[in-house]
Amino acid sequence: MSDPKLQRADGCSVFFSLIIGIILVSAYFLFQVYFNEENNVESQSMISDQRSKKIMEFKNDSNIFESKIINFHNEKNSSLESAMQKVTESYRPKPNKDQ
Repeated sequence: MSDPKLQRADGCSVFFSLIIGIILVSAYFLFQVYFNEENNVESQSMISDQRSKKIMEFKNDSNIFESKIINFHNEKNSSLESAMQKVTESYRPKPNKDQ
């Protein structure tokens, strides 16, 4: 038979190997979580800056487009108004000078 001291030593080495393995794996995941949080803060601030720039560009474009539409409608309405005034003036009865 084999020596019992060697069997105990083999069991202890497996147990300690498992404990060390668990500690190393948990340390790996803890470091990964820590470094990912640090990168997320920087990337999220960059993303929010880019989003705010795009939002401001969109608002500027929207305001420019709205002002163009308002100007177009003002021009068309004023030309329509002047055309309608000409039509009403043409149909307005003219006073007779003979009477």
